[in-house]
Amino acid sequence: MVMLVAMAGIAVALLPAQVNSWAYVTGAEHQDTFHPVAYGQSCSKVSRGGGGCHTVTEGYLSSSGAQVNWGSQVPLGQPFSVRDPLWAWGTGRSLTSGDGSAIPTMIAGLFFDGVALLLLYAVVVMVRRTSSGPSRQIPVPAGPGGVRGTQHSGRGHHGSGVRRPARRGRSGR
Repeated sequence: MVMLVAMAGIAVALLPAQVNSWAYVTGAEHQDTFHPVAYGQSCSKVSRGGGGCHTVTEGYLSSSGAQVNWGSQVPLGQPFSVRDPLWAWGTGRSLTSGDGSAIPTMIAGLFFDGVALLLLYAVVVMVRRTSSGPSRQIPVPAGPGGVRGTQHSGRGHHGSGVRRPARRGRSGR
């Protein structure tokens, strides 16, 4: 369950960047102008002791005014043409600078989407197995002779208690 939540969280966090990368590659984004205004740091923490920071350029887009950042350092005060991201929130606030950054983002997003779906499938299978497991049977006390069977009253199917002999070979009626 912890892995499912973690992978689903990563997949959701990467979703805006993944959508923007697909839009960039397919040409679905519109042209806009990026106005660089400041430098900042983008840091990533890798699980095995590493991590690193690099300089990004922060700015805004002229048509929407969305606050976005460019993945490297560019001269401040010199606007240039970019493609407007479809989702400019979360990880989608970083502009895609080309196929070289879009394709790895798409692959990473698909990987985490696939792992999250696989874990979700595993959880569904486990829940089905536990809920449809062997049902508990309530023990019934045994009747005389140790075996409980269907009790017959000795009555025929008419309910009078009289057994009628079976008809064999009688003719004429």
